[in-house]
Amino acid sequence: MNKMIFQFSLYGFLKNLRFFEAFLLLFLKEKGLSFTQIGFLFAFKEVLVNVINIPTGAVADIYGRKKSLIFALSSYVISFLIFSYSNSFAMLYLAFFLFGIGESFRAGTHKAMIFDYLRMENRLKDKTLVYGETRSWSQRGSAVSVLIGAAIVYFGSGYKNIFLYSIIPYLAGVINIMLYPSYLDKKNETGSSLKEIFRHLIKTMKKCWQSIELRHLILQSTLYEGQYRSVKDYLQILIGTLAISLPFFLKEAPERKTAIFIAIIYFALYILSSYASKFSHKFLEFFNSEKAAIRTIMLITAVLLLISSVGVFINLTWISVLSFIFIFNLQNIMRPIMTAQYDNLSLSEEQATVLSVESQANSVGIFFLAPILGYLADHYSLAYAFLLCALVLLIYLSTTTSTAIFKRQTKDSPVL
Repeated sequence: MNKMIFQFSLYGFLKNLRFFEAFLLLFLKEKGLSFTQIGFLFAFKEVLVNVINIPTGAVADIYGRKKSLIFALSSYVISFLIFSYSNSFAMLYLAFFLFGIGESFRAGTHKAMIFDYLRMENRLKDKTLVYGETRSWSQRGSAVSVLIGAAIVYFGSGYKNIFLYSIIPYLAGVINIMLYPSYLDKKNETGSSLKEIFRHLIKTMKKCWQSIELRHLILQSTLYEGQYRSVKDYLQILIGTLAISLPFFLKEAPERKTAIFIAIIYFALYILSSYASKFSHKFLEFFNSEKAAIRTIMLITAVLLLISSVGVFINLTWISVLSFIFIFNLQNIMRPIMTAQYDNLSLSEEQATVLSVESQANSVGIFFLAPILGYLADHYSLAYAFLLCALVLLIYLSTTTSTAIFKRQTKDSPVL
């Protein structure tokens, strides 16, 4: 690992030291929020990201990517402060607002910097390998993060203080970005006016729509990432239910007992995910193309969601937890493969914007799905939420397969 790839990996490691992440849903439930209210909070954040994501990608391409990342990390820090001291639903909306600003300015920008570096080093053939390596360090950061977060909760600091502790690695992340070489800023010196930004934005959006391959890739990402990001935090609730039902640590209070099990399960999950991401290029070798690998992952994920739904129905929560562990690992195999596909289909100077288009499309999926899943969880069962996600993926896969077969048969049919 050379110096620059080390810095890329360090960025991912520090960024994922979100000590609160494995406890966010539990924190919000402790505030007295229903699953439906939580769904609307997540949807609000995604609406914000949806509105400003693509312009911020264009800003990163034109004004400089280092500046965008530093601004993003700073916005996160302020949101952590508000989360910690929030005492009303309105303050939580403000915290999610600033968190969404951070997500918008960060989305796609760092990936574009990695690919630019590989292009300059004439190593584009290694993009899945290198991005998988840097992403594996992100997952290691998450593994360390959950242990620290669980320790903070276990020793009595509570859910709210884990936001304050999360500020420290993010400030270190700002310093790391400041030390990136200036050539990775990829600032467009030919023009930086508002008019230039929107010209660049419209041009890239047109390409995303007119390119059939890009359009299909973005749709796949919307369906897959939309359901994954909408449902993944329910694992915290499953672990909490499992922790209470198991005959271990019987003398511990429920919150401390849940912290222990979250630490154990999430640590194992993130360690496994780091290897899944690192060796995603090996997974890809089993298939003829990235397209086949992506569709296979979507199918397996749908089956696992069905299994997790059954696990909740029959009150065998451990089945659902195990299914989610596999789903997390599949997502970490998927991201390097899908991100490499975006690099194949876009030019260097538009990559941050294209990846922001993808992130915006994902936000649309979450905006519609998160409140529905929250409503199903509140009024029926988590099983129905998982079932809906599985059906979305299966309907897409069956529809696109049928369309492909029809087109192939039409093409092969003799002309009368």
